[in-house]
Amino acid sequence: MGSKHSKDKQKQKEIDSLVQLHFKDEEIIQAKLVYESLLNDKKNLDLELFSKLFENDLEFGVKLYKYIMKNKKTFTFTDYLLLIQAFSKDASSKIPIHLFKANNLTKLQIFSLILLEQHEHHDINKIMLSQQDVENILYHLIMIYDIDNLQLIMDSLKNRVSPCFDESNEQFLAYDNKRINLREATALITRIFSSINQIIQIYFQNKLLHKQIYIQVPNMNVQSIIMTDDFICLLYMNNLYYQASHNLTLLHQSSMDGMSLQTIINNLLGYDSQTILVARSNLGVFGIFNNQPWLSQKEAQGDDNCFIFSFQPTFKIFTANNQSKNKNYVYMNSKSIKDYDKYQAGIGYGMSKDGLKYRLWLDQLIHSQSYIMFSDDIYEPGWILEPKEYTKRDQKVYLNIDAIEIWGLGSEENFQNQIQRKIRNNNHSMRARIINKKIMFSLLSDFDKQIFFSSTFSHINQVREDICCAADMVEEQHRLDREQRNNVQPLRVNEES
Repeated sequence: MGSKHSKDKQKQKEIDSLVQLHFKDEEIIQAKLVYESLLNDKKNLDLELFSKLFENDLEFGVKLYKYIMKNKKTFTFTDYLLLIQAFSKDASSKIPIHLFKANNLTKLQIFSLILLEQHEHHDINKIMLSQQDVENILYHLIMIYDIDNLQLIMDSLKNRVSPCFDESNEQFLAYDNKRINLREATALITRIFSSINQIIQIYFQNKLLHKQIYIQVPNMNVQSIIMTDDFICLLYMNNLYYQASHNLTLLHQSSMDGMSLQTIINNLLGYDSQTILVARSNLGVFGIFNNQPWLSQKEAQGDDNCFIFSFQPTFKIFTANNQSKNKNYVYMNSKSIKDYDKYQAGIGYGMSKDGLKYRLWLDQLIHSQSYIMFSDDIYEPGWILEPKEYTKRDQKVYLNIDAIEIWGLGSEENFQNQIQRKIRNNNHSMRARIINKKIMFSLLSDFDKQIFFSSTFSHINQVREDICCAADMVEEQHRLDREQRNNVQPLRVNEES
């Protein structure tokens, strides 16, 4: 008996050493600190102590503890490291010993297995889920974000889930009596929350290693007339750039700035960070995300991180296919080029290779000539907004747009830089207009001046002085701006780790 106990003890030491070899020294130290703080001088990590890690979701904490403790009497430090490995280490981190029988599960699949209380891991293709099971997983995923309006968001998500359990839906091959298998269920959830595996990883790093990584829906500096709280949360869950932003800064709101395409473009230009444009139309609310600064040019721009989305009546995201040979992700041009149909003024996503069609187009006549199409060569196919009547997939569906907003995802420094660029551009334009008038006036003959400026000719000297004075004022303002830029330190924004 003593010999068996000695062998078991030796085997456990070997396991402990093997596991710890796959962690950095600083990770071991930090994990040990958290583990010992949870023990609170007790010999074993019991359910009550472990649950402190998951105070925002006690149901999940209890189920996770039961999973770890099946056929065990003590929760060792090695168990704690294996838990960290399962949830918060990259998939490429291969440890020979696992909490789960398979080492190729995604974070979402592990999270789902625990909620389903599948303590004996089987083929995830054979674990069948009901609609209620899927909605329960979604509910606990939303709890990661620690937000208040859970039910409002769940109501939006149910519209995405329920069609998948329709027996006429051919998308799911493993459909069986209104149930789908776990692999397809997690694929469905990933389509709803495209970055959910990264979010789960961050969540468990915060819980198990006490890292302080920001997971909170950003605040808007102005009340939106289009975006609701549930929409902001859903977009946050699908966009890593959006998740890195602490605040949303309003760059354009049609109720204040109007619906002119030129004004919209001007309010996009000069903002050197990611932006979201949202629009309200007769068919619903839709929008576009650009992770690069906008340029007004005849060439395409953007990359495969750009995407199109809709929120009302249904939340959808259409991401770019990075394997596509067509790289015309985004187009923006403030001026049409005469006799060239492909160089029209407008904002477009998913430009065809000939430059004549777009998946989504915001026209100069933005109210009535903007349109959407079913598919393009770049973004995922499907109607961004469902047409009210049958429409062929190669036809344009025109929109009646009545409101537009643009939000910046960058820092206050990005916003202030844009304002300064606008001031400089306005000064340059004013100076150019004054100089042009001065040149025009100087080129006129005395006879022309008498004909065209008879009412003011008696004051010609005063007019000339006024023009020169205005030009000098602009020059002086430029000089002061240069001195200010040389003396003022750049604005620094504190960022949380």
